[in-house]
Parts: sequence; structure tokens; C-alpha cells
Amino acid sequence: MNGPGAKFSVVGSKFHVSKVCAAYSFQRVLKVVLSFKDEFIKWPSADERRVISERILATYGFPSVIGIIDGTQIGLTEKPE
Repeated sequence: MNGPGAKFSVVGSKFHVSKVCAAYSFQRVLKVVLSFKDEFIKWPSADERRVISERILATYGFPSVIGIIDGTQIGLTEKPE
């Protein structure tokens, strides 16, 4: 199965709920997460961007980068395919 609904079918199957229920639950959780965005997601100040960029350059060799998302903060129960 392909397309946007395919993932909800997989999740629904895993948790023994319908694809519609999985999609609705996802939307509810996303709404809650986004309600906290102003508290937890912010653009760093100029000084913070400079410090972050220097640290990323020194650690990873990437110039002019102020953010990295690599997924290590989110524990997975299964390895993605």
C-alpha cells in the first residue's frame, strides 16, 4: 500500500484500530504538540546562533549551521526500513 493513508494503515494495524482512528489520533496529538510550540520552539538570538554555529563547525565540520535534527532524541522500538 502506498500514499499518505498507508502509514495510518500500518499504525492502525499495529495498535488494532482503524486507519481513520489512527489518523484522527495523530491529528489530536499533533494539535497538542503544536500548542506548546511557542514555549519550546524558538529562533536563537544572534549570539546564540554564533555559539551554536561555532560548536557545530568544531564538532562536525559543517559551516554556517545552527541546528541539526538526527533523531537520536527519539527512542525507536524498531529500526526503520
